Amino acid sequence: MIRRRKNIRLKNFDYRSNYRHFITICTKGRINYLGMAAADKTILSETGEMALKFWMEIPDHFPHVRLDEFMIMPNHIHGIIKLDYPSGNSKGSCQGMNLLKPENRVYNKFSRPLSGSVSMIINHFKSAVKRWCNKNDYESFAWQPRFHDIIINNRQQLMNIRHYIKSDPVRTWRKTHA
Repeated sequence: MIRRRKNIRLKNFDYRSNYRHFITICTKGRINYLGMAAADKTILSETGEMALKFWMEIPDHFPHVRLDEFMIMPNHIHGIIKLDYPSGNSKGSCQGMNLLKPENRVYNKFSRPLSGSVSMIINHFKSAVKRWCNKNDYESFAWQPRFHDIIINNRQQLMNIRHYIKSDPVRTWRKTHA
């Protein structure tokens, strides 16, 4: 029996549009590959340090991406990325999320990430970390196959998410030491 994955992305949204996205990427099995929780921060493992390095290099490979608040936790990463295509660039020209107009719909026949999209950016990041792990005797490291994202719609939501990201180490440490 072939299992089909449910598509968790918005059906007719162009994920190459100039928006901020709150991203959560988890390790497979939620194993603490990336470090360990301390009272108010994460103490990164070697794999966590490399994940930090590759996260910081995202704009070097995708010049249209701006990094915002992020946090590497023992078994997941939270981050805000902003796609910031120059005006007139066809990949970022869709400024609105109009789900009704057919001309704003983006179809991808094979469900592969579109060039310049959030999925493509995250896939490249995850691949870079996994390649490094494979080359450095951390073959057991793995990501969950997908990632979670929220399209940030307004300033208040942005501020709330930034606060959530900053306070995640304290919440995680309290859960593990309760």
